Amino acid sequence: MAFDQTGSRAVLFGVHSYQHLPTLDGVRHNVPALRDRLTAREAGGFAGEHCVAVPANSAPQTFLDAVQEAADHASGLLLVYYAGHGHFGRDGRALLLGTQASRPDRPHHS
Repeated sequence: MAFDQTGSRAVLFGVHSYQHLPTLDGVRHNVPALRDRLTAREAGGFAGEHCVAVPANSAPQTFLDAVQEAADHASGLLLVYYAGHGHFGRDGRALLLGTQASRPDRPHHS
């Protein structure tokens, strides 16, 4: 079922390999596969340029910039997808998304 995607944006980010956390083999191919599905005319309907897959080795700033850019231009659906490890911040409440350099004792890497 297609939808009017002209005002919709998607940002996809998945991290499968970590320096200090266990590898998540299932995540390795899911972001490219999801992007392919979301941009398939018969399935997702997103224009390719409106569906950004952020590389797994990106710094947190790169992911956040991609989300901000998508939010600035979205007038319809804004889809933000993350697959990977997460952990709680030092306050025990904030959920942090893992990057390749993430360590639970160093929240500034997440």
